Amino acid sequence: MQPKILYSEIGETIQFVCIFSYKVFWTFEEGALPHNAYPFRYKRSWDYWIRVVNVQIHNQGKYTCTSTNKRGQKYHDYGILIVEGLFIFPIS
Repeated sequence: MQPKILYSEIGETIQFVCIFSYKVFWTFEEGALPHNAYPFRYKRSWDYWIRVVNVQIHNQGKYTCTSTNKRGQKYHDYGILIVEGLFIFPIS
């Protein structure tokens, strides 16, 4: 699967979606999910979401959703968040 790539500026809110028919578990390549990343699901839907609010530079990276079916087969989908920072260069 091709990863979904999102570009965000600092302070924005982004969302990734994962559509599987079994429960989804979200992970972040840097370890634990950031404190401002919230997995959720709408009732009666197969859409599993993760929302990152007030995006900061530490939120940049790969978010993975993993689903395991009844036979134990695992399926993955990926989202990559690239944070566009504000760079200020001194004028000499």
